[in-house]
Amino acid sequence: MRHSFTTDVCFRHVLIFLLKSEFLSDTCSVNLKKSSKIASTMADLLWDHRRIDFSPIRGYDDQWDKRDALEDGRRKMTTACFLYFNLEVPSVVRYLSGPHVGKLRNVPHILRTVKPLLPRDLYEAFARVFTFGAPGKCIAHSSDDNYREYRAYGNHKMLPPPTSSPR
Repeated sequence: MRHSFTTDVCFRHVLIFLLKSEFLSDTCSVNLKKSSKIASTMADLLWDHRRIDFSPIRGYDDQWDKRDALEDGRRKMTTACFLYFNLEVPSVVRYLSGPHVGKLRNVPHILRTVKPLLPRDLYEAFARVFTFGAPGKCIAHSSDDNYREYRAYGNHKMLPPPTSSPR
């Protein structure tokens, strides 16, 4: 295995699946939202974004260089897309397509063009990046404590400051 990322098991990891499944009764849903700020926030996000068409954010945005901020409409579409794909970043990236997956590149042509110009070891590294991505090997784990430390530090600017343990 050359790529693996794991985290501690936490309730918040299954929350989106639980809320989207409609397994809980209305009473249980209300009680869950009352007992957990994260559950309440997730339920509100799912409700607020349930009918947002996020298809316009697919593909190549030829106006990207004219923006200095993510406008509200694109932010809402991006959030709706992440919620639809259960917060799974690879699924969102594949859906967005375009430059996010190098769709505009003709990788076989690029590799044929640079092969005679590069030393073998450099060419093999270059081909791996263009074919599989980077890094070549990444095996990592992040603990829940690490998540909370980074959240308190301000690494997750899109999230409100924690008022209590985000478990």
